[in-house]
Amino acid sequence: MRSKNTSSLHIIGAGAWGSALAIAYSRFSTLNVILWSRKELNKNQPFPRLSNFVPPEKLHLRQGLPTENDLSETDIIFFATPMWTLRQVSSSLPRSLSQKISLVTCCKGLEKETELMPLEVLKEIFPLNPNFVLAGPNFAKEVAQDLPAVATLSGEDEGKTQNLSDKLSLPTFFISPDLHPIAIQIMGAAKNVAAIGVGATIGVGLGENARAAFITCFLQEIHLLIKKKSGDPKGIFTFGAIGDLFLTATSSASRNYALGEYLGKHKTYPPHAGTDKVAITEGAFTAPVLLEMAERFKIDLPAINAVNKILRNPSETEKTIRSLLSN
Repeated sequence: MRSKNTSSLHIIGAGAWGSALAIAYSRFSTLNVILWSRKELNKNQPFPRLSNFVPPEKLHLRQGLPTENDLSETDIIFFATPMWTLRQVSSSLPRSLSQKISLVTCCKGLEKETELMPLEVLKEIFPLNPNFVLAGPNFAKEVAQDLPAVATLSGEDEGKTQNLSDKLSLPTFFISPDLHPIAIQIMGAAKNVAAIGVGATIGVGLGENARAAFITCFLQEIHLLIKKKSGDPKGIFTFGAIGDLFLTATSSASRNYALGEYLGKHKTYPPHAGTDKVAITEGAFTAPVLLEMAERFKIDLPAINAVNKILRNPSETEKTIRSLLSN
């Protein structure tokens, strides 16, 4: 039985990011950390997306989703699931969830059917709980390796956001509080789309100048989307927004960048994509949703439109990018 003075952190989603967070918090924090996987866990290799990492002794691994009894003494829940499963996962939790529990989404993207952002989905299901978004220029493997990193925790209440940021900060994983959750979430969705476009630009051989121009086009469009969603564009200049964009859109370690680079080089999808090409990365899933949002707002987003064209017809990648940058 844990001490009554020990806080509990449940992390739902044992992919690379959820696993990295669980490793870091169980290693350095005083939190009682429980990592939940919806898939069967392999005791010999519990982190398939983070090979060679051994679970710290303090980390508790569980299969399935937490029950009301599991969450009876919980303080914080992280949702480290793909965006397209957030509603299903959060709806499966007990509706009697204590209103004192802080809900933190680590998802990036928009809900396809509704165009809702992650916090909007959580608020529909748990409207009385404090909700936050965690984002940052963070690769999971580096966080698990204890390399220095900074992330942004964004919420609407200054005091609660500051308190939770202090609670979640680690020696090598600093949490910066922020009050611009709309900007953070729009960037979180759009930066993965941008990474595909930038990767395609490099993959097709158009060079560093074109890469910089593509990123600039995306920044302009993200600024416009944030304003249309009634957000404050000042939130762009945070670790969890522009920092995340630069990391995702400039490194081949990013799955979205790597997909774009492959499309640019080979003019087709990688063999592992199979028939479900739209869902192979977050950016591929989000790109058409952003385009639908632009149509609803009656705004023109040429860079986002270009990425959608590349995803639909990778054989025309060079033509699409040249057309974008010449207009």
